[in-house]
Amino acid sequence: MTAVHLLVLELVGDRNLAQSTTRAVFAEVFREAPRFVAGRDDVLIWIGAIARDQALALSRTGAGPTPERDLEHCSLSRLALFGRFTHSQLETLLDLPAGSASPRIRRELMNLRSVATSTLPDAAR
Repeated sequence: MTAVHLLVLELVGDRNLAQSTTRAVFAEVFREAPRFVAGRDDVLIWIGAIARDQALALSRTGAGPTPERDLEHCSLSRLALFGRFTHSQLETLLDLPAGSASPRIRRELMNLRSVATSTLPDAAR
């Protein structure tokens, strides 16, 4: 799974919708490639912004979730760990305030640890 597909999946919340949206993202990337300025732009942020725009456009048609729901339910820890986005890239992609990704990721990981330890048998802890 690519970082782009993971981002789209987090934003739209449906695997089939994410697959078709990811294809649309890469079609847009190839169309817009001549406008990309290497050295000035970060390619991952540029592609991520296209992915986010595609997901938001989908929500405007009524086929996907609303943008407000996207940001509330987007797992930053999953995007950081598996999508290999840096904290600053996530903040840029998701229009989060600077410095807000790290504490949010930490909270998600602490919640995950809490759930994992509460469900493990005593012998496994």
